[in-house]
Amino acid sequence: PLCDPPPLIKFRDSSFCFTGTFAFGTRKRCESLLQLLGGVHSKGVTMKLNYLVVGHNVTPDWRHQSYGNKIIKAMEYRDDRSKPISIISERRWVDAVRAVMKRGAKT
Repeated sequence: PLCDPPPLIKFRDSSFCFTGTFAFGTRKRCESLLQLLGGVHSKGVTMKLNYLVVGHNVTPDWRHQSYGNKIIKAMEYRDDRSKPISIISERRWVDAVRAVMKRGAKT
């Protein structure tokens, strides 16, 4: 379900929803860091969502897990309704966070 190629991630004023279990840390930690970077946390998938971040510890049976509903809904919005939702991996999100923090600027 991940976007291929992975999109450029813009934090400032973009909305993010997290699903699954994260190796980076708790969801609260991810949400706090997101706010520091100027992003907005969303608890669910809506048509206004910019990014769905899928946790690293998602199993191959994701469709049958509770977090699978968010992934399916985001895929439907992205694929069927042509909404600009990007589905990205935790690794991609962490790499983007590190790049922004390394630059020392919010983007």
